[in-house]
Amino acid sequence: MQFPGSLLEIAGLPESWQQNEISGSGACVYYLPRLNAWLKYAPSGVLAEADALRYLQGKTTVPCLLHYLEADNYSYLLTQSLPGRPLCATEILADPEQLIYILAGALQELHALDVQACPLDQRLGVKLHTWPFTPEEYAWLAPDPPPEDLVVTHGDACLPNFLCECGRYTGCLDLGDAGVADRWQDLTLSLWSLQYNLGTVAWGQPFLNAYGIAPDERKIEYYLRLNKMPYCAVL
Repeated sequence: MQFPGSLLEIAGLPESWQQNEISGSGACVYYLPRLNAWLKYAPSGVLAEADALRYLQGKTTVPCLLHYLEADNYSYLLTQSLPGRPLCATEILADPEQLIYILAGALQELHALDVQACPLDQRLGVKLHTWPFTPEEYAWLAPDPPPEDLVVTHGDACLPNFLCECGRYTGCLDLGDAGVADRWQDLTLSLWSLQYNLGTVAWGQPFLNAYGIAPDERKIEYYLRLNKMPYCAVL
């Protein structure tokens, strides 16, 4: 891989980079110890995250965008590292009660942002026409979508994308799908991630209680299918 010279001037030589083992986005992700920063690069999808970071900076706790560039059909995103461990870390999963309150609080903070001022559009009218669905998936999703309760969403609100330290929320990552959408886009993926990482559905309802909302079975099924998640009980 030949990296752009302007990137190497900032990031240093690749020999010092440490490859990340958590990311499931399809992008290549490296930790840069010298800068205490993260480099993400991919042929597509990185620009959306850069736009989200530019907008969300100062409005909620997200990484500082250090550098973004496009070269040779790749996009490169360099961000400052946030403190804390992901909510999927073993020591954090060991205290599910604290975990669900951290996650619920993080989503409440994000969902409280001004929808009218947010330029990032992830509503169903956009997703159903831009995301890659099979004809069968589209035939189920498109005819009768549930009405949207719009907030500013993370877009991929699974446990690895939220950080905490000493029981305190310290920020969120991987914001390439962030934008205005139904709050159940986030709540559904959080419910799915809780049962997946904790190995039980027992914490789903307490999580919704902490967030302050009653279950919506129709929207949970819809947003599981929309996000192509394996359909299973999450409550």
